[in-house]
Amino acid sequence: MKNIISAVAAVAATTLAPAFAATPDTNTWLRTAAERSSDNQSWSRGVGFANGTSNGYGILYSNNSLSGDVEFTGTMTSTGFDNDIMGIVFGFQDNNNYYRMGWEDGGFADASGERDFWLVKEVAGVRTTLFTSGDEWIERRPYDFRIARNGGNLEFSIFDTVSMSTIISQTVADMSFMTGAFGVYTESQAASFTNLETNALGAAPVPVPAALPLMAGGLAGIGALRRRKKS
Repeated sequence: MKNIISAVAAVAATTLAPAFAATPDTNTWLRTAAERSSDNQSWSRGVGFANGTSNGYGILYSNNSLSGDVEFTGTMTSTGFDNDIMGIVFGFQDNNNYYRMGWEDGGFADASGERDFWLVKEVAGVRTTLFTSGDEWIERRPYDFRIARNGGNLEFSIFDTVSMSTIISQTVADMSFMTGAFGVYTESQAASFTNLETNALGAAPVPVPAALPLMAGGLAGIGALRRRKKS
């Protein structure tokens, strides 16, 4: 009986560790030049957001690195009357080593020559295209984004919050940058990046059935009665 009670109590107390969630304070983030060797964007910053308020250029990236299986999510929206580049940086080491997920609407192409939507990596300044799509953004429409490291893969997606549809959802195998900073960037574009969050990937907590603690308590009571009878 003692063994049964211990086993039930252990099950009742056991849950899988929840994944962490963190909302970054972009006031602590660092800035650097975008692909066209410029850093003139005016950033409005705060907890969970970073808004490029001018028709400018620049990368704004975290002052800490992500490692392991982790994702960077948020919402990006073009806010100026222009059609150039807004996007995300991930696994950022420096200006010559990182991933960038960029998007435009018929304006500038990426420095790699890619247009519309792209995922490009720079390794020692050498650009390699990992993915492209012919999809363009719609002015002032909010899009939820996600980019994640999951083992040896990069997962990324774009979700249209107006049409409630997934525009892009892809996975590519690449292990160039297993750690690094994360952030946002613009090229000749005003854009807002809101609802920013990082999350460790993993199993969610497993809820304990409501009856399980009662079962453990009942078995404990039975054990107590048996001990009284023996005495």
